[in-house]
Amino acid sequence: MLVHVERQQCTRPVISVIAQPTPSLYVIDAAALSKPHAIEQYVVCDLHNYDIDIAAVTETHFKAKHSDSIVAIPDYTLLRRDRIRRRGGGVAVYVRTTLKAEIWHYSCDNRVFELLWVTIGELFVGVVYQATIWILSSTTLKQL
Repeated sequence: MLVHVERQQCTRPVISVIAQPTPSLYVIDAAALSKPHAIEQYVVCDLHNYDIDIAAVTETHFKAKHSDSIVAIPDYTLLRRDRIRRRGGGVAVYVRTTLKAEIWHYSCDNRVFELLWVTIGELFVGVVYQATIWILSSTTLKQL
């Protein structure tokens, strides 16, 4: 069950229950889905065996040279944010095609951060990867 909270100026929040089941979420630090057969080994079997709706993946290692068709999973929509100008990193979200999903862009976006926001209906899903070389301050994290 999803709960939607709507705040209106100077009033109490309006809370409504959305009558739909909560999508199942699978989170994996893949450490290089760009390797041959890695998607089949690490993700595809689990998504289908556990009937997963949304898979949040960090460390995909996808680059522009990896076309969506090469890293696609049947019955899932791929949304991704690749690391630029450095090796490794990257994040992605695979969403079951029966769910409407799209990338959500926001005004404070900074390509330095490997952060991908996705809307799935009224649900927001954020996937972030922080390389160990980055130390983020609490102020920076609040901006994400």
